[in-house]
Amino acid sequence: MDWKTVAALLAAYGLLKEFRPSDWPCSVLFLVSDWKRYKPIVVREPQRHRTYSIPRGHWVPPQKVAFANLSLHTKRLSEAFMEVLYGLMWAADVAYFTYMYAKVDRAHYGTVSATARVGYLLGRFGSGLLSQLAVSLNFLSLQGLQFVTLGSAVVATAFAMALPAVSTSFYFQEGHEADSGNRRWESNPRHDPRTELPAVYDAVASYCQILWQDTIDGNKSDETLWNGAVEAAYTLLGAGAVWLTTRKTDYSAWGDALVGMWSLASGAVIALAADSRSMAVQYAVYVAFGTTYHATITIASSEVAKRVREDAHALIFGVNTLGAYLLQTALTVAVAGQGGLELPIRDQFVIYGGYFLVIGAAFLAVALAGVVARCRGSRRLNVSSA
Repeated sequence: MDWKTVAALLAAYGLLKEFRPSDWPCSVLFLVSDWKRYKPIVVREPQRHRTYSIPRGHWVPPQKVAFANLSLHTKRLSEAFMEVLYGLMWAADVAYFTYMYAKVDRAHYGTVSATARVGYLLGRFGSGLLSQLAVSLNFLSLQGLQFVTLGSAVVATAFAMALPAVSTSFYFQEGHEADSGNRRWESNPRHDPRTELPAVYDAVASYCQILWQDTIDGNKSDETLWNGAVEAAYTLLGAGAVWLTTRKTDYSAWGDALVGMWSLASGAVIALAADSRSMAVQYAVYVAFGTTYHATITIASSEVAKRVREDAHALIFGVNTLGAYLLQTALTVAVAGQGGLELPIRDQFVIYGGYFLVIGAAFLAVALAGVVARCRGSRRLNVSSA
C-alpha cells in the first residue's frame, strides 16, 4: 500500500475517532504501541470509544474529571471504571501520531504528519459544530450526541482495520540480525523538550472552560456561551494552518527558534486571558493559541521523528510524553490540588503562561547557540580551506 493511501486512511480514521460531540478529551499517552506494533492499538482505540459512549442511564456532565458516560449499579465504581477506559482510549492515541512514521519513508514525514493532524482536527471541528448546534437549536439531546459518538467510533474501527500492519518490532522482536544488537542503543529514548508541549497545551485546553465560567460568573451576565462554536472555529483554522506546513521547507535549521517564538507568544496571550474579563478576548486567545499550537507541534513532531529509527517512534515519543504528563500532573497538583497552593483559576493560568515563557526563552537560547556554533564552524572551514 503506497504512502498516500496510508495517509488518507489514517486521516479518515482520525476524523471519525475525534468526532465525539458527547465528550471532551483529557488523558495521557503511553509507550506500549511499539510492543504491539501500532495497528492493534489503533484498532482498539475506537472500541474503547464504543465502551464508554454506550448511552445507558444518567448523563454525567463533561465538567466532571472522569467524563463518565455510564451509570452502573455503583456510581463511584462505575466512574472509576470509565476513567480507566477513558485513559486507555487516549493511551492508544500515541499509535495514531506515530504509526505513520513506521510505514512511510522519512521524506514524507512532514506531509503525513500534517495529513493525520488535519483529519484529527476536522473530526473535532465536526464535534464542536454539532454540539453547538444541538445546544443552540435544541434538535438533539445529550443522549443523542452519545449515540452519534458511538456510531462514529464503530465506523472508525473499520478504517483502522484497513490500515496495513507493521510487521516487525525493533525493541521486542526475537532473532534480530547480529548487528542489530550493536545498533540498538543508537535510538534509545532521549528527552526532547518539544514533546512537553502537548502536556502543557492540554492543561490549558482542559481548564479554559473553568476560566470562561469564572468570567461569566464574575460579570454576572446571561451572556450566550459559544464554547462549541469556538472549538469548531479553532479546529478548522488549525487544520488549515497545519496543511500549510506541508510546503517543502527545511525546518531543521530554525525549528527551535520557531518553537521558542511560539512559546513566548503563547505565554503572553495566556497571561492576557487570565487578566481579561471579556469573553470575546478569552475566546480569541483560545482560537489563536490552539490554531498555532497544532501547526507548531506538527513541525516539531516530524523533525523529532526524522532523528530516530523508523521502528522505535512510539517508544521514544511515549517515554518523552509520559515524562511530560508526569510533569503536568505535578504542576497541577502543586497549583490546584488539595494540599498544594490551591490557587484560583486565573492565578493558575498566570503560572501556565509563565511556564510557556520559560520554555520559549530556553528554546530561543538553544536556537541562538546553534546559530553561533554554525557560524564558528563556517569560519573554521573557511580558514582551513584557505
